[in-house]
Amino acid sequence: MRRNIFGRLLPERRPTSELSRQEVMARSIGSRVLWIQQGWANWMQRWTQKISKEGRIALLVAFLFVGLSFCLCMVLGKRIQLGVLGSGQVYSVAFGDRHTGIIIARQDERELVLKGIYRHLLASQKFLDSLKLTPAGREQLREISLRRPGMIDSINMAEKALREQLKIKERTK
Repeated sequence: MRRNIFGRLLPERRPTSELSRQEVMARSIGSRVLWIQQGWANWMQRWTQKISKEGRIALLVAFLFVGLSFCLCMVLGKRIQLGVLGSGQVYSVAFGDRHTGIIIARQDERELVLKGIYRHLLASQKFLDSLKLTPAGREQLREISLRRPGMIDSINMAEKALREQLKIKERTK
């Protein structure tokens, strides 16, 4: 019986001829990844043995400084306008006006994206207003309100927030 590095028993290997093509590929990829990881760990161990204890501490401090600097740039970059990739512009994630979920927009494109969302909210509000005109529409609106309580209020709140953010005057009803 084979044992792993912790001494636990491993299941018997099946002959390669019994394995499917996917299992063979997974096994070969897994063995290559393990080989690369072990090689990297051995190389790092040999490399760090050549450095003094003070040198290792200095490298650790430098690594932590670079990591923390990157984290601060990502967290506070928008507020202090550091700029990413030397462009002087900070990237942000904004909701798109298509059904793709979210898109990554530059700061100057953000207003266009928000205007697209605002147009969608106005269209949905217009649809809900048109439902109020007929008895069948009022019944459908009542069913929507029962199935999704708070949806109409959420649309109104989102519209108000976008209006304030985009500095758009209140729409007339």
